[in-house]
Amino acid sequence: RNAIKKFRNGINSELNKAEQNIVSYYNKNTIKPAYASSSGNNNEISSKIEFDELTLEGETGILIAEGLYSGTLAEVIPDFTLEENGSDFWASDLALIFVSQDTGMPVLQIGGYNSYAPIIYRWLDGDNEDIGTTVNEPIILENGFDVSNTDVWLVNSYIGFSETATWSGSITMLGVTDDELFITDISPASGSLLPGESVEITFTVDASVTGNNANITVLRSNDLSNRNLFITSFLNVARVITWANLEGPLTHTMELGDSFDIFGQVFADPFTHEEEPSSEITYQVGFHDTDSDPSTWPEDAWVDGSFYELYDDNHRYMVTTGDDLTEGIWYFATRFNFMDEGYTYGGYSDSGGGIWDGIENVSGELTVQTSVSTGYDHELPQKMVLDQNYPNPFNPSTQIRFGLPEATDVRLDVYNITGQRVATLVNGALSAGYHTITFNAENLSSGVYLYTLHVKGTNERAVHKMTLLK
Repeated sequence: RNAIKKFRNGINSELNKAEQNIVSYYNKNTIKPAYASSSGNNNEISSKIEFDELTLEGETGILIAEGLYSGTLAEVIPDFTLEENGSDFWASDLALIFVSQDTGMPVLQIGGYNSYAPIIYRWLDGDNEDIGTTVNEPIILENGFDVSNTDVWLVNSYIGFSETATWSGSITMLGVTDDELFITDISPASGSLLPGESVEITFTVDASVTGNNANITVLRSNDLSNRNLFITSFLNVARVITWANLEGPLTHTMELGDSFDIFGQVFADPFTHEEEPSSEITYQVGFHDTDSDPSTWPEDAWVDGSFYELYDDNHRYMVTTGDDLTEGIWYFATRFNFMDEGYTYGGYSDSGGGIWDGIENVSGELTVQTSVSTGYDHELPQKMVLDQNYPNPFNPSTQIRFGLPEATDVRLDVYNITGQRVATLVNGALSAGYHTITFNAENLSSGVYLYTLHVKGTNERAVHKMTLLK
């Protein structure tokens, strides 16, 4: 301890060999911050941790926030004082420690004596055990540090042997912002109790922001043996919309100027249990020319849809659109909103779809093409096309649409997941153009099925999955 004090005060010439080894270990993970009384940092984003009579035993700490902070920490401005000292603690023994929520291990340490994290910035002052010693020199993190997904602790970093030290003041973090704490009122805010009595304390919370919320409330008393009682409160505010999808279709081909129906489903307990739609839920479909995250699509890409029907515990919505799209490939997805809680985006999958992730639940694909005149007063596809069945999932019937560029012999079969053919829907010559076949699976059990379109005498074949839910 004395060796570190000599080193920190610049008296290196008085260090013996053993003390030099101690200093070397102390400096092992320490990053030297800029030695400046003021950084001139103009970062307008900041968050302050305030504490009054914070009493900690040696090598113990308190959780300040769980995942509360975000941003890149650029500078730390301490302003606190050592008020009580039960041993030989220094004012600079109070450390601010960031712990990864992924690993549970410290990743950044600001201040303190003992080393806990792989990256450490020591306080520039406060290496004294005298009551009233302050720490107020700023620490500049030249490369910054992303504090997202970390828990923040204040720790008494010196061993102390069950003795305590008390600090009061604040630590300001520049470049860091915090979500508003969800506790808005505590009642009663103060009072007195006789020995053996108890009191009920009511916390009022703001549940307008979804996600996990945490707060530490400090109850202070005049009991010197237990001055501060720290109560950590947790509240998970769940989104009302917990599931949504792009029901279908997955793929569709149409001519320029045509429109088609897009369906989506949403689950929002308890609102979607009712026969009538909730006026608080809105439904939209968006189009984009790249297969990208629909949450990044511009607002003018989205069109409003409307309630269609109750489907089990879900509500089904529909929009007829696409007539204003230009020729080419377009990608589409759904999105739902409940009372402005934020959009939930729906994607398609053979198992019924879900919230869009671009992997299992994906966007649909629309091909808009210029019509081709055939002399028979109808339009032809440019190549063989097999659309995704609709609806999907279905019970018990669904429609399968396909297109042929010329008259030919085709076969449309349905197979179960083991490869057994369970139905033949078409087996013969068909004219050029689009055809829609209804498949009734009333006699089949629930499961995933494959339907294949094959042009006889060629290698042309197309396959899609469909799901029967009974």
